[in-house]
Amino acid sequence: MRIFKKILLGVLLFLLIFAGYLFIGEPPPAKEITWGVNFSQKHTENLGLNWRETYLALLDDLGVRNIKLITHWDLIE
Repeated sequence: MRIFKKILLGVLLFLLIFAGYLFIGEPPPAKEITWGVNFSQKHTENLGLNWRETYLALLDDLGVRNIKLITHWDLIE
């Protein structure tokens, strides 16, 4: 019974150290971050804005170059 307790304690200690490494360890630093904006035609219409004017304002006035376009299935059908 004593050997079983030592083995169980060793396994639990190993799992605790391994979990600590996974959850407490430092993530690698990000190499290149590309910032951008999301654009949703449906969301701009729900806000009472013209989606074309809003999209052009993002491009021209704000100078945004990285845009993630969101497509809603009910607008595609």
